[in-house]
Amino acid sequence: MNSINAKLYIVGRIEEERIFRKYINIDNNVVVISDPELTHTASDLIPFFDMVIATGRGAMEAYSYGKPILCPTQNSSIPLLVDENNFQKMFFYNFSPRTVIPNIDEDEELRKIKTAILKKEGQSDFSINMFNKYFNIETVGYNYKKIYNDIKFDKIEKGKNQIKVSDVYYFFSKIIKTWF
Repeated sequence: MNSINAKLYIVGRIEEERIFRKYINIDNNVVVISDPELTHTASDLIPFFDMVIATGRGAMEAYSYGKPILCPTQNSSIPLLVDENNFQKMFFYNFSPRTVIPNIDEDEELRKIKTAILKKEGQSDFSINMFNKYFNIETVGYNYKKIYNDIKFDKIEKGKNQIKVSDVYYFFSKIIKTWF
């Protein structure tokens, strides 16, 4: 596979000095940003990057900027580009390394990443669409409110006026079923 001119910026707090020292000079195209003033609000740096390797909330924040997401998985040595083929599974596991994607062809995954770097428009559209569908409180708030009101009114009609922990579980179960 032909290489492309790219840099990897690693943003985060240094937790193990030994590992940091081992990899700090691995390549001129790898830059570590560990200044506490920058890492304290690392999500503020997302707009400056073309693509983001992230998990959990970091992935959701990157989607809000229309950035393509790479996510580590349990069964791949490289982070995978989150796309229409694996989004639901990645989302189900909160974009975490617990995710298992069957039949990974890492060479094909590297081609997808290269294509996403070179042709940003399509992947950015996908990211914005996923943000608006699943994470943007302005667009998903209606669904939350409708489900909550359905539960609340159901309880009032049955003569109950308190929502219990089991109702909250039901609320979130109903949201998950609505989305998937």
